Amino acid sequence: MEAHQCIQSKEFLPQASSGSKIDSFSLAIRNIVFGWQGVIFLALAAFKGVSLWLVLWWHHPGEALSELIMYRRADIGLFQLFGAASRFIFSEFQEIDKVGIGFFAHSLKGQPFGLAYAIFGIFGFVLLDIFFTMGYYTAIASFLRWNGVSVLASRTIGLTVVTIEAVMAKFFDQVLHFSFSPLNFWTLRIPNECSGEFVYLIVLILASRVWIGKPGEQKWDWIAISFLGMFLLYAQPFDFDIIALLVGIIWARRLIKFGSTEKIWGEIALVCMLAGILIVPFIVSTVGMSPDTSRRYGFFPISRAHPLFIPQGWMLLLFLGVYQLFKRFAWFRETESEQSDTPGMAFLNAASLSAWATLPISCIILGKTSQTYHFFQSFEHTITLNWLLFFGLCMTALFNKLKKWFPPAKIRILITLLALVSVPVFSWCVNDYDYHRRQHRSGYYDPGIPTYRNDFFDMARFVKSNLSDKIQVLGTFDMAIHNWWLLTVRRY
Repeated sequence: MEAHQCIQSKEFLPQASSGSKIDSFSLAIRNIVFGWQGVIFLALAAFKGVSLWLVLWWHHPGEALSELIMYRRADIGLFQLFGAASRFIFSEFQEIDKVGIGFFAHSLKGQPFGLAYAIFGIFGFVLLDIFFTMGYYTAIASFLRWNGVSVLASRTIGLTVVTIEAVMAKFFDQVLHFSFSPLNFWTLRIPNECSGEFVYLIVLILASRVWIGKPGEQKWDWIAISFLGMFLLYAQPFDFDIIALLVGIIWARRLIKFGSTEKIWGEIALVCMLAGILIVPFIVSTVGMSPDTSRRYGFFPISRAHPLFIPQGWMLLLFLGVYQLFKRFAWFRETESEQSDTPGMAFLNAASLSAWATLPISCIILGKTSQTYHFFQSFEHTITLNWLLFFGLCMTALFNKLKKWFPPAKIRILITLLALVSVPVFSWCVNDYDYHRRQHRSGYYDPGIPTYRNDFFDMARFVKSNLSDKIQVLGTFDMAIHNWWLLTVRRY
């Protein structure tokens, strides 16, 4: 009855204490996944994950799943690590490492895929795609619902984000020729964007719970942030830098707001202790890795005062300006709580500021940098969450106005029908476009041969047909064959 009343309400944000809002996040999840529309939207999110494989099966109906995976969007250079992770081998080397002295961080970020591979074989990658699309949809929609966005608007935005993926970023980049994208969504490219961005979102949600809570009330949130934050250090170090700075901002805010209390310093001691323990494998593997690794990542010295490495801060200023402008309209204020600002919006502003400042701060501290586009992408992903919450509040206000002319049940049915038609179509189009865009590529490896895909399938069939126990080593200059062999055959 409680969940039903909450679903019917136009506003979810409690007017009680911060503790009740923290406790309500589980109710927000139930709002999103339960009910007939919740089940349908969750199934459509799962279809998005399957659609990657349906497109490949459509174009190559006679090929095995173990070969088709080479044309799934992925960094195929890490496939050998997935194969090693499936056997819980953490010393597997990559091209940038010496044989037998692998970089533990690379193996760890491949572990979710290696574990799925160990249990379900190649089909485990399909199951992970379903899990990540459903999980990301649920996380985004629940976060929006938790911050006062209506159930219908939260579900609609969450499913839209999962369906179109990085299409908006490509529009700004390839059509408008912008050097940035104010709307840059998560993608299904494995492993970094798929699993790394999912974990990054979960950490942001946990941090938002800490942001609005009181000292001493979120011990388990801090523990989860510590463990998942360390995973980001190994898998997505650029996102880890943002989280580290954001945690510092949260602690500074708590010290200013609540004073220097024993509970706050207890939280700081807890996180520092866990971080000190969890970082040990990273330090050990870093000391033992190949000295060529830093050159592989492209580290180069820079001036600590170089202005070119400051991200597009005006994107954050643009958002704040638009948000403050809309707050002046009464119809928009109806979607907010009695507080002056939606707490989630204030937190995302702090997260965006952290994402913006991470690159220049790291440049000042280190005097060198590498792959700066990752910092820009992380900033774009973070500022996008601001826009999604803003759009959600606008959609909630719009739906509330439409109730005067259309019954809410009819609005839900209409949007559900539109989703049933548009999600399969857009999912297929996005994946099919990506397939044809990389006409002769395997993953992100481009041999420059128009007929390469058919050649690869022929070679894979030839190798498997002549495989025997005596053959343990394969010599090849072909990166796709190399990674396919190490992933599926799992020999040398």
